Amino acid sequence: MRRRDWRDEWRPPMITGQRTTGKILIVNEDERESVDLISALNDEGFRPLIANNQDQAFSALKEHRPELVILNLSPALATPFCRRLKDQSESFIPVLQLVQRESANLDLLRDSEAPAESYLIQPVEPLSLLTTTRSLLRLKEASDSLDRANRAKTQFLANLSHEIRTPISAILGFTELLQARQDDRGRRDLGRRIRLNGNHLLRLIDDILNLSKFEVGKIQVRKESFSVTEIIDDVLKVVVPAADARGIRIHSRFALNGLSIIHSDPVRFKQIVTNLMTNAVKFSTGGKIDVRVLNQGMLVVEVEDYGIGMSEEEQQRIFKPFCQADLSIAKRFGGSGLGLALSKQIAQALGGDLELKSSAPGRGSCFRVSIDPGRVNERMIEKTGIVTDQERSKQLQNVRVLLVDDSSDNEELIRFYLQHDGANVEVAHNGYEAISKVETRPFDVVLMDVQMPEMDGLEATRRLRASGVKTPIIALTAHALREEVHRSLDAGCDAHLTKPIARKELVERIRGQLIESSVWMNAPQHLM
Repeated sequence: MRRRDWRDEWRPPMITGQRTTGKILIVNEDERESVDLISALNDEGFRPLIANNQDQAFSALKEHRPELVILNLSPALATPFCRRLKDQSESFIPVLQLVQRESANLDLLRDSEAPAESYLIQPVEPLSLLTTTRSLLRLKEASDSLDRANRAKTQFLANLSHEIRTPISAILGFTELLQARQDDRGRRDLGRRIRLNGNHLLRLIDDILNLSKFEVGKIQVRKESFSVTEIIDDVLKVVVPAADARGIRIHSRFALNGLSIIHSDPVRFKQIVTNLMTNAVKFSTGGKIDVRVLNQGMLVVEVEDYGIGMSEEEQQRIFKPFCQADLSIAKRFGGSGLGLALSKQIAQALGGDLELKSSAPGRGSCFRVSIDPGRVNERMIEKTGIVTDQERSKQLQNVRVLLVDDSSDNEELIRFYLQHDGANVEVAHNGYEAISKVETRPFDVVLMDVQMPEMDGLEATRRLRASGVKTPIIALTAHALREEVHRSLDAGCDAHLTKPIARKELVERIRGQLIESSVWMNAPQHLM
């Protein structure tokens, strides 16, 4: 009669309520010694395979990919087996070695060059066998999880390298072309492309910084009252041109029923909606995209496209950081694989959630984000009224601004932003100059760079506060980490803004700070 080995058909035990827990390969030259092992493992729902020699064992490892190897070989054979297993296996497979009592020098075994992960002395007690088996399977599960995470991060870094290099190449190339072009129309077009690629690069950097925040559950939220329709319109102005270029129509429908003004974080809300809409455009090849903005107790935004869609397996990965639904997605469409994971965390920080409402391959996807609208009183609504572009262009009319920055490029850019909106701007190039000017003439607000020669912005702020200066001071710096924000606020700054910053955001943040400041008593009427 032929001896039974791993190639024989086997069936897992039918035990009610018990879960089959994995394949275990038993390598034993004498099958009779495996009977008790097989019985104990079968009784607990494991699936044992038998190999009677090393060649059979490695064939079984290749074909069946067991999660654990129980080795019942002499020490002289066991050590080469372990070494070969470690060299040939693509993933970690723990080994439990059974040893005879007379040769059970466990300290010597553990010091061998290719040891097993654990050892048991024969005859083996069933309880010891099962306890050790479960422990090694947990070790295997942890190792596999770490391997998956490392592979995902490796893929993420590869995608990120590509994503960052692409806009950098465009920025450098278009800048070179801009310097060579003479006609105004060509310059405007090249400037537009530089700005688009620069914004793309900035979003990638922001995503990386936000990743560290949501991994520890700390998303910074700054709530204020704002117009929902204005935020959605701003996003549409950015997304519609890209959609038009691909022959995609975007239909928006508002059913807010009195919820046009909410109290939440407008920057974070806009970040979520922008991500959903740009994804919808990216993964559509034509047709339309539906955007629905609804009052369902919570503020709800649904973005539905009719593009490539996702399988059920792909849907399980979309909210995991570093992952995209399919690795081919990164090659075809680009992206870092962080957007949806970040958006979900932000939505939860805003008292709501982001979910995939529906998706199917070839039929598109529908995402639904909800956020807590907060409580808005009449005074907030009055302050948040929507203004026209013409009104917005002079929001800082006659506001006296001290701009403190040692970079001539940054100084010129911020000065242009503020003067375009009617502000009177004076410049200081370090902390000493800033203190001198604040002490000798009145300003309505100070924009303070942090990293400067002679005296940095935080030290200047501390000295101004110590001398009794109440003028609003806003840190305007390239430092973006949460710790840097805390340092600015601890030094006495009223707010912390990160470079690069868009003109509209800068003006609105200054305007908001002036309105909130109780010491700024002579605000022009249009700010109130």
